[in-house]
Amino acid sequence: MRISHKAAVIIGAVAMGLTFAASPAFADPPSAPATGDIVGTGSDTTQDVLNGLSAAYDATGPAAKLYSWDATPQPSTITPKSGCASINRPDGSGAGIAALNNDTAGCLDFARSSRPSNASETNLKFIPFAKDAVTYAGTSTTTSHVVNGLSIGDLKDIYLCNKTNWNQFGGADAPIVPILPNPNSGTRAFFLQQLGGGTAISPGACVINGFRSGTTTIIQENDARELTLALGSGQSADDAVLPFSVAKFIWYGRQTPVADQRGTAAAHSVKDSGGTVVNPINGTVPNESLNTGFTSTTLTRNVFNVVKLVGGAVPSKFAPIFNRTGYVCSTAGQNVVANYGFGKLPTLQCGY
Repeated sequence: MRISHKAAVIIGAVAMGLTFAASPAFADPPSAPATGDIVGTGSDTTQDVLNGLSAAYDATGPAAKLYSWDATPQPSTITPKSGCASINRPDGSGAGIAALNNDTAGCLDFARSSRPSNASETNLKFIPFAKDAVTYAGTSTTTSHVVNGLSIGDLKDIYLCNKTNWNQFGGADAPIVPILPNPNSGTRAFFLQQLGGGTAISPGACVINGFRSGTTTIIQENDARELTLALGSGQSADDAVLPFSVAKFIWYGRQTPVADQRGTAAAHSVKDSGGTVVNPINGTVPNESLNTGFTSTTLTRNVFNVVKLVGGAVPSKFAPIFNRTGYVCSTAGQNVVANYGFGKLPTLQCGY
């Protein structure tokens, strides 16, 4: 269990007067959930906040408890509920949604997703519960060549391999090493779609695309260690960039010490269409928060919990948790959301 993470949550909750219970947050369910419990898998981006929401909601004593399986460690298997068959642990929004669709035994109830629905996903309801943003991360060392304040167009040129040297953006004469995470990553899908103005671009051949160079090991999303681990021979982390959830970056900064997945990386500012360079984060560690002004860059997004529709409607078992009047959208639930680095959603935008 992530006792150290939960300790940080509780300290923050006490300091801010938040109203959720001080029960342990789960990295995975502490034991096999019961058949009637509400169980999900999927996005790395929202796994930690769902752990916090699960612990807080379950502390209220519901008949059906809420549980969420982490996206990592990989590779591994999980048994979603008592009596269910083991499955490969879904890592990423796409993997979680696929596992939900493939489940015919009631072993999975929802998928975490950091991307919105596709046109073909008419059998699913994507239920928004928090605000996030995506930016590009790079090393923050004094030797880093990554240029701050790139625009969406600049990032598109980088990931299409139209521009391959930092001196093309006013930086040092050094090769750009663009990295993309796990092919099932919702953050990846959202990022590529926004670079394409609504239609996802296809990454160029210069991109380290989803798998560490020369291996079949996936690049874990929202993990700055991949700036080194994903590289090929002769490449330098000081030249590398990868998309990163701002909320996760903030959450990693609230750990003591700062989590390895953030390390000393920088979450860079982005230039909006009006030419203004906008920082995705307000404040400093450990009191950072999502900058609502980052919306001008088009890189802000909602994140979702996804459920199967039955007869065109969301089954009633989800109402106490994901409905607009349910726990996740309540004041207590949204306080948990904010404590994990995400932005709160207005009442009429949260839930279903």
